[in-house]
Amino acid sequence: MITQKYKKSLLLKLMAAASVAIMTTACSAYTPSRGNVFEENKFQISERIERLELYPQANGLQLNPRDMEAVHRFLRDFGQNGDGQIFMNIPVNQSRNPGAQQAQTIIKSALAQSGFGQANIQTGQYQAGTNIQAPIVVSYRKFSTLIPRCNIMSDLRLNSNNQYYDGFGCAHFANQAAMIGDHRQLLRPYDLSPADPARRSAVYQSYIDGEDPSSANGSRQAITFGN
Repeated sequence: MITQKYKKSLLLKLMAAASVAIMTTACSAYTPSRGNVFEENKFQISERIERLELYPQANGLQLNPRDMEAVHRFLRDFGQNGDGQIFMNIPVNQSRNPGAQQAQTIIKSALAQSGFGQANIQTGQYQAGTNIQAPIVVSYRKFSTLIPRCNIMSDLRLNSNNQYYDGFGCAHFANQAAMIGDHRQLLRPYDLSPADPARRSAVYQSYIDGEDPSSANGSRQAITFGN
């Protein structure tokens, strides 16, 4: 038999539990569900202009070995990361200087040595002061992958609805972005090599005949190390 004293004690306990639940609900702010972690850490591509300035002298373009190395390094980067063509802007007051023609010859020769002899070079002119030694500006457009900044993170303990914290997965995507050697991999797929109709027919026929479709030149594809 339940006594009146026991009923009163049970009622007080239930009221206390309800008060705690209400206070807990009031103090715990609602946090909406987070989106996809891949969407919040997308790779981003930045575009900028790389430029090289060549200063012609009165008797032409005089480049020392260090200058030539800078030209080759500039054009190697164009071959790896450049997009489009190379632009060469010559100041109007230097258009008759032999250095302008020498600059074009040097650029074309350096491109050919780097394996980019077919690269298109677009020339133009720009206004400069009469008494100003303005440079010949060689430039190209370049894309690069932006590395996300992961120094902004929320408190890992402040998570009331089992959602991931701010910055979750950022370090993983930052490492992936840093390892991308060619931004064009993110912009468009690589072109496929042209199909070999003869090889395709041979493989189909081998399948039909129940034979091994692999190449008969496997021994020549072996890789050896040392002597």
